[in-house]
Amino acid sequence: MSNNRNNNRQEDLILFGVLLLPTVWFALILAPCLGGSLVDVFSRLTERIQTPWLIDG
Repeated sequence: MSNNRNNNRQEDLILFGVLLLPTVWFALILAPCLGGSLVDVFSRLTERIQTPWLIDG
């Protein structure tokens, strides 16, 4: 029983790490694009997505 609980905890931590990194990355890409209308946000986001590894303001 204890071994199963440890495996579940380890799986949960791995899943959390795998989902956390892309979420933080997308938030860093999206944050400078916010403001204005929804069309403006999508327009700026498509420009920012062209260089996905450039994280700057």
